[in-house]
Amino acid sequence: MLYRGSVVEAGDVEVVVKHSHHPYTQLFMSSIPLASAERTWTTETDIGASGLQAAGSAGCKFADRCPRAMAPCLQAVPPLFHTERYRVVSCYLYHSTPALAVAETGKEFTEPTR
Repeated sequence: MLYRGSVVEAGDVEVVVKHSHHPYTQLFMSSIPLASAERTWTTETDIGASGLQAAGSAGCKFADRCPRAMAPCLQAVPPLFHTERYRVVSCYLYHSTPALAVAETGKEFTEPTR
């Protein structure tokens, strides 16, 4: 999943879609209209359009809209955190999991050849 040109979550499509970790992916998936008369639309203010981050700042690109933004989100772009096998999330909510080294990015989603 990309947000403003940056990877925010990557992994098996079915897993990411059904069990998303990143707040952007969660909001994106919840925005898909369902055939239900009871469904109500969420307004922009409901999803955390807080204006925390000025354009071009050093932090996460989604921080100004994220309902779960915290101080580190405004200070630096989060690395890709390895949350599961073949799954990474660029979000400080997962800072307790190992960060993926840039050199490892291409290897993360490929099965070893035998």
